[in-house]
Amino acid sequence: MKPTVSAGARDTGRFGPEAHDDARALIASIHRGGRTAMVQPYVRSVDERGETAVVVVDGEVHHGLRKGAVLRSEGVAPVRGGGFGAAEAMYDPDLVRAASVGEAERAFAVRVIDHVAGRFGAVPLYARVDLVAGPDGEPMLMELELVEPDLYPAEAPGCDDRLADAILARLDGGRPR
Repeated sequence: MKPTVSAGARDTGRFGPEAHDDARALIASIHRGGRTAMVQPYVRSVDERGETAVVVVDGEVHHGLRKGAVLRSEGVAPVRGGGFGAAEAMYDPDLVRAASVGEAERAFAVRVIDHVAGRFGAVPLYARVDLVAGPDGEPMLMELELVEPDLYPAEAPGCDDRLADAILARLDGGRPR
């Protein structure tokens, strides 16, 4: 459970069937803050392998990342720094690392972006497609980050230049593909 708009895993928790009251309390806290709560299914592969983040710039896969599990146990993630801080796990320097993107992950991310382009009439300037291995081992969408995603440019040389080129191309009259 987490807010639909958040960062740093704030107000994020993982709850088993025996912890419904704790889950309801987190949802109530999120709602008191004027936000909407969302539920994501528990996927075992997150604990085992983490997530694959596929960064897409102007419709093309630019780089991949391996993101470790932020919620390492049940309950609400402990936060460092108060209300504007981030979950303690976010401060782990090994939480996010550059990683190769497998062909199935690449193809899945491109299909997601193609769907967005078809639905809204334009390819997003940038996106982060967060995937996990589903129960069948195939890529499964966990999140599609389109508004202010962390693209982790420090993990991918050339990302800043590629993004700047894409912005300039659109400003110079290039239409979104």
